[in-house]
Formats: sequence, C-alpha cells, structure tokens
Amino acid sequence: MNYKVKIGTKENPLILKTPRLSSEYTMHVDEKDGKEILVCTVKATILHYDLRCIDDLP
Repeated sequence: MNYKVKIGTKENPLILKTPRLSSEYTMHVDEKDGKEILVCTVKATILHYDLRCIDDLP
C-alpha cells in the first residue's frame, strides 16, 4: 500500500487535531536507514515509528 498518498510526505503532511481540538500535529511518511517510517510531529517533539506498525492495526 502506498502510505505516502494516504498519510502524506514531509512537504505535504497530514494535519490532525488532538481529541479536544486544542492543538494540531502532523503525520507523514519518510525514510530512515533504508526503511519507511511514520513521523509524528507535535510542536517541537518528533516521534519516529516503523511504518509496519500500521499493518498491525485491526
């Protein structure tokens, strides 16, 4: 599956809101060490996840 189309890229990330709609955060697909990763940016905090984690969702 092409997650870059659904989730976005660094240049065009998916913009989401927290449950209380008080803050925004972004998600996008990138590559690190030859593997695709999911990047979540919340203000100055940047979290990296192995993109395969999406396949584990029910």
